[in-house]
Amino acid sequence: MTMDASVPAMAVILAMAAVTLFARWIGYYLIGFVKVGPRVEAAFQTLPGAVVMATILPIIVREGVVALAAVLVSVLMARRGFGDFAAVVVALGMAIAWRYMSV
Repeated sequence: MTMDASVPAMAVILAMAAVTLFARWIGYYLIGFVKVGPRVEAAFQTLPGAVVMATILPIIVREGVVALAAVLVSVLMARRGFGDFAAVVVALGMAIAWRYMSV
């Protein structure tokens, strides 16, 4: 199967990449003018967890109990010191096996 991208589609993709890069660069520049106090520091510490939750929650809502169990297994394994990669591999394997057995 081949995928052919049209010129307008490629132009839109490149434009979105340029806007994303510009937004990141301007954000790094502007943060230099912000006094980093305890509230800003707390916001920065909370942000990665919020991004992860915003990514995972729609998947859990859409996929149901299997996805919730996989997320819980991966979190527990990572907390127990097995490493993030091992936790994800085991959780994916569990989710695949669960789906396979329920079919």
